[in-house]
This record gives sequence, structure tokens and C-alpha cells, in this order.
Amino acid sequence: MKKMLVSLLAVVLIAALGTKSVVAKLLNASADGLFEPYMTYATGGGYAVGIGDFNSDGLQDVAMTTSGQLLVLLQNSDGALAGPVAYDAGLRPESLAVGDLNNDGRIDVVVANYSSNTISVFLQQTDGSLAPRTIYPTNSGPDAIAVGDVNGDGLADVVVSHWTSGSIGVFTQNQEGALNSLTAYAAPQAGYDDIAIGDVNGDGRNDVVKMNGQGYANPNLSVYLQNADGTLDNAISYTLGCTCLSHGISIGDVTGDGRNDVVISYGGNRPASFIAVFAQGVDSSLLTPVSYSAYDIPEPVELGDLNMDGLLDVAVAHGGWYTLSVFPRENNGALGAYSLYALPYVSHYSSQGMAIGDINHDGLPDIAIADSNNGLVILRHAPLVVPMHVGDLTATNRKISHGWDATVTITVHDSNHAALANATVNGTWSGAYIGNASCTTDANGKCSLTTGSMPRSSTSVTFEVDNIVKSGYQYSPLNNHSSNNYSDGTSITIIKTDW
Repeated sequence: MKKMLVSLLAVVLIAALGTKSVVAKLLNASADGLFEPYMTYATGGGYAVGIGDFNSDGLQDVAMTTSGQLLVLLQNSDGALAGPVAYDAGLRPESLAVGDLNNDGRIDVVVANYSSNTISVFLQQTDGSLAPRTIYPTNSGPDAIAVGDVNGDGLADVVVSHWTSGSIGVFTQNQEGALNSLTAYAAPQAGYDDIAIGDVNGDGRNDVVKMNGQGYANPNLSVYLQNADGTLDNAISYTLGCTCLSHGISIGDVTGDGRNDVVISYGGNRPASFIAVFAQGVDSSLLTPVSYSAYDIPEPVELGDLNMDGLLDVAVAHGGWYTLSVFPRENNGALGAYSLYALPYVSHYSSQGMAIGDINHDGLPDIAIADSNNGLVILRHAPLVVPMHVGDLTATNRKISHGWDATVTITVHDSNHAALANATVNGTWSGAYIGNASCTTDANGKCSLTTGSMPRSSTSVTFEVDNIVKSGYQYSPLNNHSSNNYSDGTSITIIKTDW
């Protein structure tokens, strides 16, 4: 069912959703500087994955569920992942979340066991290992799980959705560092669900959002707002406006207004494959979704600042299509054209089969994917390439013995218009003086170049910046500018003073 094309009715109705056509750029895994080619870890087939510091050494590690096991791959000091440490995780641990579940300041792991109708909590111990699982009963068929404070007491709680039960379940954390028994709230019975926690009405309290993955009669989203007394209100239904199935959700501000939005993937093969943004409105409700054309079979969705511009981007894994896509967020609050990155083949990803975090402590976000064919798949962020440009280009000239000379001063800035030291500027002189020249910027981002002697009969000389070189940076000449009216930041012509 998850691989079916959405119906013709969906194609007809999609125009009503405000679909924005986006052109894909088919790139290899490092073509635009975001990710290096994928790596696989032979861990056995993966269900769900999470990232967190699971041994309290300050480094982000990876946890993944496989058949009957929880695997933890700790990050070493050199940025590599150690071999997996296996923990008994019970029957079909098909979803996973991380957080501090006993209020000791350490990150723990919780999984939902579909076949045994339980959740399993793995508390981190003082030696950096995980304790054997503590089991809590759920309703029938728990199929997605999330961690967050959903009763306003400052403690992380656990929320689960159920495939074969018309409910979500909340396990609040108590002051003794354990979970209370499940409190159920009515929900559509669906399957292939996803669940997420975040403030989606702007009142400062975390809410619960359930994605209903099956059943055309079901709403695509069920939103449970947190009440002031720490309970959840009855579900508010939101639909995509089409006869279509959704596959994954994530919560975060992708419109740039300071309010959390809900991002959802839905549909089948192109042209009926999309992601949609339910933006949070000023009236605290979610607005009519805006849809963006996506690559085929979009499944798990995660948010992160993947291009390091300070804005949340959208990552989507595509089942059966060897592909991850990234939608960058633009300054106007819309999503830009998606880029594609190669992945190994797997027919289907879990809604909780992807996580974003820095798993080699280089300060850049990486992507971890649970793959039922290939085990753990890692896309490491490529070394950051920061744009740089000429921030100012000025010149002087002077009379010298038997002629005159000219000096240009180049100021190099980074993308934040801050002075950039140790950048090598290469340029060309033409006119009264011909030749190549280079200089290296000082702590103020400045360096100067002077011509040789030019005859008094000559009247002008021109300098043009050809390139700027610095490790980790890329010259962006389109951003060049200058403080004066006789230079565009790329070239400047110096007219001899009439002495």
C-alpha cells in the first residue's frame, strides 16, 4: 500500500494545495559540498535510528534497532564510529527515540516493541553503558515513538502511536526517575504512523503530532495540544486535501517566522510525490499546507541546518530509489530546489529510519539511516566550504623617478562580511603595466599590490582580481563590491594624477 501511486484524484486536487514546482539537481554525494559518499556498517537490517551522547563523553553516538537488538555505535575521539555494542531489545523494536528518561542528565534510549505491545527503556549508566531494558506495557501494536516534555513539568516523557489500537499513549516521567503507566488518548487507527513532539500553537508548551500513515478516510495529521494542566486536548484533524497517504513528519521552523511548523512527506511516484509544510499561523492553528514536488516515494523526513546558513533545511529518504533529497530553506521562508544524493538500494524506509547529528565532531551535521538491506548507512557532511568575496577594492598612484606607479588594496570578506586573513589574492595588471601579481591578506583581511614603474606618457592602468584562494573557502566573484564608485570590487582602473 505504501508504494502505490496516489490516485488520479490526488493529482487533480494537488493544485489546490499551493504546489510549488521545484526542479531537481541530480548530484553525486559531494557535488555541491554537502555530503561525502555514503558509508555502510554491516550491522544487519535496520529499523529505526537515533543520535545522542550515549556514554556522556561529549560526542554524539548512533543507536539503531535491528531484529531483536538495540545496537549502539559510540563515536571515537578520532571521529570514527566504534563497532556496535548489542543490547537485547525484545520483539520487533521497530521505532526508537532518545532523551533523558530518568532526569540524571544522561541520554537514554527507548524503543517500541510492536509484537509484544511494550516499550523498552535503556537507561544510561555511570560507566557509559546502557542498563538492561525496563519494560512498560502499551496498547496494541506500538509503531512510532517520541520523547519530550508533554505535561509541562520539565521532565522528558514518552509518547507512542499504535497501529492496531485507536489511541496514542503517554508515559509521563515521575520524580523517581521512572515512567508512569500509559495514559491513552483517542486517535485514528491507521498504521505506518509517525509521531513527533513540539510546540505547534505558540503557547510555549509541547504538543503531540501524530501522522496517520494508512486509511484514506483518516486525517493525515492528528494534533494534540497540551493543556495548562499538563493533559492533552482532543485531537485536531488536518488533511492534505487529497486522497493520498503520508509517510513521515518532522517539526521545526521552516518558514522563518519563529514558530514551529509541521513538515510531512506524502504520495508515490512522480509527478504525485510531495512534501508539504503546515505552517503555524498567528492564530495558533496550522495553515493550509503548501506542497513542494519531491522525488519518488518520499518517506522519512528530518530537519536540520544542512548547509550551515542558519536556516532549517528538509532531508527526505526515498524508498526504492537509491536516493536522499535535501530541500534548502530560502531567505523568503520557502523551500528551494531539492538536491539528490546517492544511497544504497532498499525498498522501504521506516518513518523513524533517519536522524541528523554531528557524529564525527567536526561541527557539521551528518545523516544516519537505518536500512533493512544494508544496515547502518552514514552520510558524513563534507568539509565546509564558505563563500568569500572582495569587500573593498581601492587604489592610489604616485609620481616616482622617471614615471609613476599605482597601488591597489584588496579587502577580502567571508559570507558574513567579516575580514578574512591568510587569503591569497591573484590578479592581473593591464594597460600601462602588464603582468600577474598576488598577495596574502593580513589580520584585517587586506593586502596590497604595486605596479612597476610606468612611463610618464601613459595615462592609466587596470587591475582585475582573477581568483582568491583559502582552504575551506570558495571565491564568489558575484558578491564582490567596493566602497568607491570607480570599482565594482573585481576590477579597478587607476587614472594617472596630473602632477
